[in-house]
Amino acid sequence: MAREQGEVGHVVSVTGQEGQSATVALPMVGFPEGFQLPKGARVVLVSTPSGPAVRPLARARTGPIPPEAAEQAATAVSDQPKVAGAPTADVVWTVESTDPDVPEQVIAVRRAGPERG
Repeated sequence: MAREQGEVGHVVSVTGQEGQSATVALPMVGFPEGFQLPKGARVVLVSTPSGPAVRPLARARTGPIPPEAAEQAATAVSDQPKVAGAPTADVVWTVESTDPDVPEQVIAVRRAGPERG
């Protein structure tokens, strides 16, 4: 970890540069295996015991998957638990993006089951 002038950071390798922006490779944690982030996707930079990493910045909503959203083969899909108080509608998590031309990426879906007890 590097420290200078009150800043705290990590040493990482640059994989590319565009103007005054450097591109670095960081491990993705909290994503389904094989999930692909599109350009403009927003992530949270975190410090882990093994160094910096990125986690998804996702938004949850209830209801069906929006028609403009993009599911991937890696999208995590499961069923709501069959317990009292569980949501009665599907819950869909999408990764936030800064690019309005890229469809929302569905990172996870928890489908509502029939009856709840």
